[in-house]
Amino acid sequence: RQGFFQLMFVSIINITLILISKKFENNSNKKEFNLIKIMSVIMMALTVIIVISSFLRMNLYESVYGYTVLRLLVYITLITELILMIPTIIYIFNSKFNIVKSYMVIIIVVYIITNYMNIDYVIAKRNIERYYENGKIDVDYLMNYNTDNVSLLIDLFNNIHSSEKKDDLKSFIYNNFLFIFLIYLI
Repeated sequence: RQGFFQLMFVSIINITLILISKKFENNSNKKEFNLIKIMSVIMMALTVIIVISSFLRMNLYESVYGYTVLRLLVYITLITELILMIPTIIYIFNSKFNIVKSYMVIIIVVYIITNYMNIDYVIAKRNIERYYENGKIDVDYLMNYNTDNVSLLIDLFNNIHSSEKKDDLKSFIYNNFLFIFLIYLI
């Protein structure tokens, strides 16, 4: 479970080493210049392997335990890192490329998309789909007092087979009916 953060740390070290090595290119001769580029490309390839490995491990973990906010944010972080590798590769071959501006634009766009994405709804939808596939669901996690996923919870209540899970959902819906009703009126 903690492997993601170690893999991200190694990825950040790799990208930092690539950026630092570009600073030494100007003082090197042609042979060293090509060697630095080759080593930088190899480091990028290894970083892509690390990101893919991390993505697959998170996918396995999510398939067993379901989605959470942290797991969805890990996916977003990994995708962002893959996108950030594109300007890094361009920078390896063209040192006049403004990599800082590119990084800032990509990070801001991903941040805006993440803020406009209805994370709780996505998590509830994926976990309910997972329930229909394998019968496993964490009802307590879905009932996070967020009205974004209420329609999904009502559909789940109508289709759920376990009486214990159905009672949990029923109490959540009844306890929050006034709050949910007022939200829908507004």
